[in-house]
Amino acid sequence: MHYEEWFLDLSEGLPWFTEILTHNPNFKIIESRVGETILTTSGVIRLETLAITFLSGTRNMGIDFSYTDEYGTTQTEQVNI
Repeated sequence: MHYEEWFLDLSEGLPWFTEILTHNPNFKIIESRVGETILTTSGVIRLETLAITFLSGTRNMGIDFSYTDEYGTTQTEQVNI
């Protein structure tokens, strides 16, 4: 979800086009924001792994992560943006 996209809570979401998918992205900020978003998701207890890859010359990236949920199960996800 884009930052300020959800009308019920404008503080939700990530600033995709202003901070993440930019010409000179700050990788530490991106990793921090993505990790924080995962950790504040309902049901997520712990972030186990987080790997972010950028495709050179494009505004695309891949996010691979695993987390432990509230039931103690480790889940693995991959998101391409």
